[in-house]
Amino acid sequence: MLVSNGGIKKGTVQYGKADTLKVTLTNRANDTLKFSSVTLPEGAEFSSNFDLKRKLKGSEDYTFSVYYKPLQHSIDSVHIGIKSNGGDLTLSIILKVATIQEIRPISNELKI
Repeated sequence: MLVSNGGIKKGTVQYGKADTLKVTLTNRANDTLKFSSVTLPEGAEFSSNFDLKRKLKGSEDYTFSVYYKPLQHSIDSVHIGIKSNGGDLTLSIILKVATIQEIRPISNELKI
């Protein structure tokens, strides 16, 4: 099983806004790849449309989405576990939430 991260966005996600990360899996074997489980982090920040009933024939791709809506201002590092008859796979995704650190007025006064 091969993972393409070409669809994974780099950069920041706005606090309170939802974002979608697309992940593509490719069956690198001649046998049919069957999935038995997918493990996402607990909580309301992450969800997915991964279809456990999906079967991949040799060289077939499957793209699924991971939905992320940050509930706190932080950097999230998550692990998504995928189990199949082709072995176990763990995807690590690091997401940074954009926050405003400081708002400060700028003075244009010239003092002599």
